[in-house]
Amino acid sequence: MALIKCAECGKEISSKAEKCPFCGAPVVSDVDSIKKVGGSVVRIIASFVFLIFLVLGLFAGGIEFYIISAIAFLIAVFFK
Repeated sequence: MALIKCAECGKEISSKAEKCPFCGAPVVSDVDSIKKVGGSVVRIIASFVFLIFLVLGLFAGGIEFYIISAIAFLIAVFFK
């Protein structure tokens, strides 16, 4: 257990607390924030890869472009 500062009132609270016992503000750990941002970045990149390889598949006609596009689509849809 580590002590962190509350983002609202600045008092030291447990990192395992769900909310600040002093002001009631929800506690969001840095790990949770990084996971949310990282997941969003992966989904955005996968969406761009999907579109690029879909267009390449349409113009170049290779099946490998469609396979990569399908994999990128699945990553974009199911990655959390």
